[in-house]
Amino acid sequence: MIIRRISGDDWRDWRTIRIRSLTEAPDAFVPQLTGVDDREVTWRSRIDGAIGCWIAYDDEPVGMIAADAMDDGRVQLASMFVGAEARGAGVGAALIREVIQVAGERVLFLRVKAGNEAALSAYARAGFALVNDRADADGCLTMVFGRATG
Repeated sequence: MIIRRISGDDWRDWRTIRIRSLTEAPDAFVPQLTGVDDREVTWRSRIDGAIGCWIAYDDEPVGMIAADAMDDGRVQLASMFVGAEARGAGVGAALIREVIQVAGERVLFLRVKAGNEAALSAYARAGFALVNDRADADGCLTMVFGRATG
């Protein structure tokens, strides 16, 4: 298993794993496959506009994660997905560590669909804590890393 930080030139691999994530786990994400703008420029922009995007490879892409800069200086962990064939092997934890590292001292947060117990557990094991137990309008809970509170 190799985890690699990608650039816009890797847009095809990002597209492959992102569409797979939306197909295999549609209830885990706010965006839906039907709303995906499937143009090269859009995929490149997503990657190049992030602090960083990473893909886990086992010959083919099997996992993904992104770190996005927010206007208020925080960093958002986003687009986390690990394919079924790679789950339980530490791939998710390794991807999460990449985002934690790139966030540095900035507040790091994520939004996770309420009821996604596997994701909630994985994030808690990585050091994230729930901000509260009330889902937002998208059905998501917010978690922050470490002792950050906002």
